[in-house]
Amino acid sequence: GYVGQMIAMLTNAYFDVLKENDCKIIALIDKNRAIENSYKNKASRIQAYIDFWNTLDEQQQLLLSCHDAKINHISRIARIIATTAVVQAHNTLKPNSAGSIDYVLQRFRKEEVSAEQLQRFIDENALAWFSLTGHPTNPTTVEYTKIQLQLASLMADPLATLKDLKTILRSLRDTPIVGNHKTPLEEAEETLNTLDVIYDNALAHEDIFKAALEKHGYAAQGVKIRRALIAPCVWTLGDGDGNTNMTAQVLIDGIALHRERIAERYKTTCEKMHFDAASKELKALISKITTPSDADANVLAGELDKIASTFKNVKMTKDINNLAYLLRCFGKGYAKIDVRHNALDIIETLGAIFNVKKLVAQDDFDQMSLNEKSLIFSKYLQDTGTLKILSKTTPSDLTTSATALRIFERLLVIGRNPDMCEKLIVAETTHSAHALAALLLLKITGNAIGNEHSRVDLVVLSESVADLVDLGNTVETLLHDPVFRAHVCVRKRLVVMIAKSDTTRQDGRGEAEYAQYEAAVEVYRVVDLMKQKYHELEPVLVSIKNGGGHALQRGGGRVTEIPAIHGRAAADARVTEIGPSTLTIQGQQQGILFCPDKTALGTLEALAAQNLYTKAGIHGEMPPPQFSKHKNKQYARADAWLYAKTAGQAFDALVKNNPAIDELLMAAPWLAMKAGNVSSRPAKRGESPVRAGITPLEAKGSNPKALSGRAISGERLTAHACLPVFSVLGLLEAMQAVQNDGMAGRNPDKYGDALHHLYRAHKIQRDGARATVNAAAMADFDIAWPLLVGQSRPPRTKVAKLAAQFTNTSTPFANAPDITLAFLEEYFLNVEKTTYEMITGQKPKNNMRHGDALKKLWPELAKQVEQRDKSAEFARVIECYRTRQFDRNPNIALTENAFRITQALYTSANVINAPVGILATRTRLEPVYEVSATGKTRFMRPQSYLQKEVLHLLKMPAVFSQ
Repeated sequence: GYVGQMIAMLTNAYFDVLKENDCKIIALIDKNRAIENSYKNKASRIQAYIDFWNTLDEQQQLLLSCHDAKINHISRIARIIATTAVVQAHNTLKPNSAGSIDYVLQRFRKEEVSAEQLQRFIDENALAWFSLTGHPTNPTTVEYTKIQLQLASLMADPLATLKDLKTILRSLRDTPIVGNHKTPLEEAEETLNTLDVIYDNALAHEDIFKAALEKHGYAAQGVKIRRALIAPCVWTLGDGDGNTNMTAQVLIDGIALHRERIAERYKTTCEKMHFDAASKELKALISKITTPSDADANVLAGELDKIASTFKNVKMTKDINNLAYLLRCFGKGYAKIDVRHNALDIIETLGAIFNVKKLVAQDDFDQMSLNEKSLIFSKYLQDTGTLKILSKTTPSDLTTSATALRIFERLLVIGRNPDMCEKLIVAETTHSAHALAALLLLKITGNAIGNEHSRVDLVVLSESVADLVDLGNTVETLLHDPVFRAHVCVRKRLVVMIAKSDTTRQDGRGEAEYAQYEAAVEVYRVVDLMKQKYHELEPVLVSIKNGGGHALQRGGGRVTEIPAIHGRAAADARVTEIGPSTLTIQGQQQGILFCPDKTALGTLEALAAQNLYTKAGIHGEMPPPQFSKHKNKQYARADAWLYAKTAGQAFDALVKNNPAIDELLMAAPWLAMKAGNVSSRPAKRGESPVRAGITPLEAKGSNPKALSGRAISGERLTAHACLPVFSVLGLLEAMQAVQNDGMAGRNPDKYGDALHHLYRAHKIQRDGARATVNAAAMADFDIAWPLLVGQSRPPRTKVAKLAAQFTNTSTPFANAPDITLAFLEEYFLNVEKTTYEMITGQKPKNNMRHGDALKKLWPELAKQVEQRDKSAEFARVIECYRTRQFDRNPNIALTENAFRITQALYTSANVINAPVGILATRTRLEPVYEVSATGKTRFMRPQSYLQKEVLHLLKMPAVFSQ
């Protein structure tokens, strides 16, 4: 297939440059690949990998593990580019989703959306709005990440040659893939590389929208792109939640770094536009634009618009307009900074300030309830005398509290640079007091609140099901507060953030995904009601910000569907207005969604187009989904609640009330996970970064808990243990409950199987089922057994017998590791079988094996996953083998080489994250006929973007030509 060919051609080119440098490493790689291709029996293959590894000295092991990781990363780049080409070829034939602006405007014409309406929809909602964050899901060095982006850019260059390709591959070959922990500024530099890709595609993105307006006749009716279609944010510099490395100086230096980089980009752009013949006025303006400063970008863009109108030269006018557009997208800071701090830390900071200003004694403050604190914060926000006292606080007043000093100084920096910050995100908000505390702290530190100079949105972040359930009440209470309400009115928007991974870690995926959706429904509903009481809120648009998500989203996922999900939530809330959705994009996810050229362009188009389509839908201009006699929306909502409730109870029983899985995962690759986290943010709050010289016991700790602590660390740990439990636990019981007791099941003649009905009638369940099939395929029990139990994977019959012995109890060590793992193997298989039944409406075959559901439902994706898993298998096997060795010798400190090997193996195995191919999957069902010995059978399968249907449109990149 096309995808496989591109992977082979790119990796072969890398082998060529490796041979130039050292034929010995090629011999090692060839030996490794020979094992991969020679042993059909996986157990034999695993042992062959280990035997081969043990023949190598430490230097050879380091070389092999580093180049193996690079080969897997190169393969991923090819897979991303090729998959994007397949999807876009299908869209060329017939765009069929709201991720395409052509499709959206085609639908608008069909439904007779007027030009006036469309102009408003574009102005308010056509936006690709996201926050880039360097969370610890990218284990590679900054320089290596940069070269990967350069490689992807070269693949998109129509003038590039094979010689050019070899040159960049040599750089990639010679650049260290793993290294020391990154500083916050290095993480900022890494994010700037992604911003460069977005900048390079910004004008092409605008052109796509302009061309669609022309094609469908809206441009002739006067519809224009009057505002930026891209609103990039970063919280790489802003995320101070649990990361003491994020100081005020980091913000100061990071702001300077951003301003210098965007000024440099503008300078390069202007040089290409040849403004040599420009007037003195234009040259003076360009000088302001290309000089780092805090100048108002919108004012500068407006001045460019005026100058452009004076030119008769069409090209000059277009160039000036393009520069103005870039200014509106990227400002003078390249991106806005989202600052995040924990609610409790913010409260602590205020307590310290109140104490030093002798407003409230520390002991009295600590004993107050949140309700009492809320009243004080609200009172002080409205008391000019008290605010005057508080505003005289200086950093020297807070030297007794390191947390208070750090947060206070950081918000002072934001107050002095109002053009650089867009949001203050209050993590773990459980009460209105937390948000009011943050608002008061912003005001104390010189940030404009509730007036025309306000630049910062106060965003509450809910991170558990309990918080999500109460989110509507929290928002309502805040809107009753006059200062918070005035601030929202000035900003003309209310942004609420819903965590993805933290909620999943605490409550399980089945309950978390439902709670996240219903919380969105409640936020839309509450704000709509409050508008009836406070009419000044009527212009306020509600925007929901999604966390970067579970394992599948970190692998790319279908994040561009987030606006569609929020649109359905708003429709369920029966509101008539909505703002654009926004989300975080994390670590390696940046390199996938913003892979240079067509992939980045497609991501930007999809986010803006989906937000635009959602706006029209809420305005009633798009007909709602038709629920025929075979679908019942009310039953689907009731069954979704049954699913969520049961999933949450099952997750609690298996995780919170039973130590067995945590006990099993004590043998997981803890050292590898912590060594692979090279970000400035620790794997665990308050924990020192893992470095060379550490012992396995020091890295692991005495009583490690995989199912608690940082969500990302737990998710990565379980993924590298080949057992992604967070994505699966609780789902089997949930699906069985719907099958047995679902509302739709009360009328099977009309609705069929209740579980299949839920899939057809509820979008989050369709998305969830797709994620489950992909998550189940990420497990590898052939590797998990020797890692977690210390023996080869038993036959199916023995696994079933062991699984039957599993006891659901809170008693420690009641289940031996083999019993727990056998239980999980059976559980994963049953989840896969039942999800297959949910999607197709048909019983799976009795001989269904692990991974078969993906092969049957998304066959092209399954091929990609199989190829990806096979190439990453060596690193996964050796990572797990070394983990067992570490456990046998827990007190031997790692040498520098041994530590780098650990990092390299983790980096190679880490590409087994969610398959890139999920970018090219759909959930809408189509009938498929399969032929067997018994005849032709019809079943329902999700639609796919098949390579064979668009082969005539697919071309290999120019770099592969001589």
